[in-house]
Amino acid sequence: MLMKSVNNETHETLSGVKMNIADYKTIEEKLHKSEANLLAAQRIAHFGIWEFDVRSQQLTWSEEKFRIFGLDPTQYEPTYPQLIEMIHPDDRAGFEQAVGRALTEGKSYEIVFRIQRPNRQVRYIETRGEAILNGTGQVIQLFGTVVDITERKLAKEETLKALQRERELSEAKSRFIAMTSHDLRTPLTTIQSSVDLLRRYAEQVPLEKRLEHFNRISSAIERMNSMVEDVLLLSEAEAGKLQLKASPVDIVQLCHSSVSELLVADEKQHKITFTHLGNCKAAAGEHEAPIQYHLDEKLVRYILSNLLSNALKYSPQGSTVQFELICHSDKVVFQVQDQGIGIPSEDIPRLFESFHRASNVGVTQGTGLGLAIVKQCVDLHSGGIVVDSIVGKGTTFTVTLPSLPSTKGESAT
Repeated sequence: MLMKSVNNETHETLSGVKMNIADYKTIEEKLHKSEANLLAAQRIAHFGIWEFDVRSQQLTWSEEKFRIFGLDPTQYEPTYPQLIEMIHPDDRAGFEQAVGRALTEGKSYEIVFRIQRPNRQVRYIETRGEAILNGTGQVIQLFGTVVDITERKLAKEETLKALQRERELSEAKSRFIAMTSHDLRTPLTTIQSSVDLLRRYAEQVPLEKRLEHFNRISSAIERMNSMVEDVLLLSEAEAGKLQLKASPVDIVQLCHSSVSELLVADEKQHKITFTHLGNCKAAAGEHEAPIQYHLDEKLVRYILSNLLSNALKYSPQGSTVQFELICHSDKVVFQVQDQGIGIPSEDIPRLFESFHRASNVGVTQGTGLGLAIVKQCVDLHSGGIVVDSIVGKGTTFTVTLPSLPSTKGESAT
């Protein structure tokens, strides 16, 4: 009977041990699964964990933090000085200050800093640190997390830039409306006053004076037409309706006519020196025949008239504008150089934006549309435009336009 009781007890003990082992295995499996889920979550969220032991100065990273910093998790554990070396020089002081307060005062922190990975890639990191104290209140460990927020940070910066551009565009449009209203009112006033004078005193006004008033009227109308054309062209360009209509163009003749038209309207009596280099003309019997490049004559004329009129507008009276045409077999290059006020370097990146005007134009009239449309015309030709300017000395615009493929029945050269 005693033996049977012992056997029962032994059996119950062994059964209990088996159940404990099974429970341990179940718990162990759950722990492994939880750990795997945690690692997967860290990878998905770009979320890393770190620990820093104050006594041993040991820094421990999770696998995901290695990946965030662009390091191999199978390699050595980085030391604190090595971590500091990876932080952007401009952000190191703030990082060390936050860690220092956590170590000395036991304060938690949350900061954003930049790192530079071994492949030179810069990333934005958000880290949170928490101090762990012992029974006497001393900091014995720092524990924290890191998250790669680069995409979020860049998206936020782009959004802020877009909002800033929208504000600037709204302000520029308001200025444009006010400026255009003024610029249209001025020539209208000129026309009205001249018409009134001619209507009332036509017989008493000498012929020379009458012609002078007719010229003032014509000039005012031309100025208004120019402003309206700028607005219409920009509207077409922004709506994607400005189309390229290429045809053979006598480029030398086009340059000559553009210069003549501007000099007739020039009130400051500047000089424009036009020269052409390269094979702009081909021999044909006793005379030189013009080489015809395949371009959109209307758009090229706009490019030239705008660049040349700007050069005249912002140059001292009596100064000379250099206009050079360089002919290549497959492209033409226009260069317009003035001796004017120049363009501040900070304005050049935005020079081709609609409504933008350089900060040093003062009271000189303009809509801020011309160069924006010039850029559109150049882009439609798949060409390029370069600006070189020194404030107080002058500006040079260089435009390169490739000769476009000719349509059936036409020749580009």
